[in-house]
Amino acid sequence: MILKIAAGAALASVLGLLYRRSNPEMTLLLGAVTLCCVLIAAGKSLSGFRDLLEQVNRLSPKLGEFTGPLLRCTGIAILTKLSADLCRDSAQTALAGAVELAGSICALAVSLPIVMSVLKLLGDLI
Repeated sequence: MILKIAAGAALASVLGLLYRRSNPEMTLLLGAVTLCCVLIAAGKSLSGFRDLLEQVNRLSPKLGEFTGPLLRCTGIAILTKLSADLCRDSAQTALAGAVELAGSICALAVSLPIVMSVLKLLGDLI
């Protein structure tokens, strides 16, 4: 799977270099389309991970409470990184910084239930 992804990304990079001078808008579009294709290809590998999380939820419902926010934080981090990289590719570094800041805020907001659970556990221990 990774060989196909790497080959597709390499081909898109070469095409992007060829089109950069004559049509920079096409290069950005090519990068975005390639990014979507890579995400779709990588998403197919997540079925085993999903099965593992379902087993964790069945074995311990308490641990299952943490998997939702953990997955959301992971998704936010991935989308933030990819979005910021696309902004940088189009020479929008300020926008990339804003995307990263928004992603950090969203990840913090999603992780608050985990933080509260840990603080509650610490309070029970003391």
